[in-house]
Amino acid sequence: MTTFNGTHPAHARSVAAAGLVRGAATGRFILQRCQDCSKVQYPPRDACHNCLGIELVWEDADRRGVLSAKTTIHASNEPYFQERLPWTVGTVASQEGPSILAHLLKGCLPGEPVLMDLRLDPAGRGVVVARPANQILASSTSHSRPQEDDFLGDPSGMRILVTDGCSMLGHFVIAGLLGRGVKAVTAGCPGNEGVCPEHEAGGRLNWITVPTDSAWPSREWNLAAQLPDPDSLDEGHVFDAVFDTTA
Repeated sequence: MTTFNGTHPAHARSVAAAGLVRGAATGRFILQRCQDCSKVQYPPRDACHNCLGIELVWEDADRRGVLSAKTTIHASNEPYFQERLPWTVGTVASQEGPSILAHLLKGCLPGEPVLMDLRLDPAGRGVVVARPANQILASSTSHSRPQEDDFLGDPSGMRILVTDGCSMLGHFVIAGLLGRGVKAVTAGCPGNEGVCPEHEAGGRLNWITVPTDSAWPSREWNLAAQLPDPDSLDEGHVFDAVFDTTA
């Protein structure tokens, strides 16, 4: 898997959703919980949907749920999905309370139990992926996507790029990836004067200077970071996956 080749899913995401990236990096299923009323939140937000409290903490959550509805998409305005149609999504009634929109792997049936995970999509964003809780259901015949290899699951042995290693989210992601046995992490340090002095390269972690005036993913970003041109197929793939940790 690489996020440097071909099209990508929609890249925009609110700052509140950064915890989903953190969960995908650390292999945990985490959701926001209000510290005032204990209600679990989804989608991620800045204020509790129940009491409007603003102290929302990302905590480990129950992965279990029941698929309440599903739909298969046959047309899309997004180039990434146009190349991969049909694509199946659905709504999961989670054990924690909220209904969660998830990408559905093969075998998920309405009314049946599912298990949810946080995975990294090819745009470097954390997304919810559901699979049948009863693996026997996974034998169901289907030609639709998504499939397991459309997302990053276990990053062990991979070479990973973290776009902004200086951000708080970047620190969490780097620590989580190194703890899960990645082969190497390359972390971006935004700025115009080189890598921050406190960043020491070594072992499985390497730092690069990235532009502050160019957004990832783009050819300009790669060139400024002295990475291979993403449009060139002759350069090969430097990274197996990218975690976008920019605000």
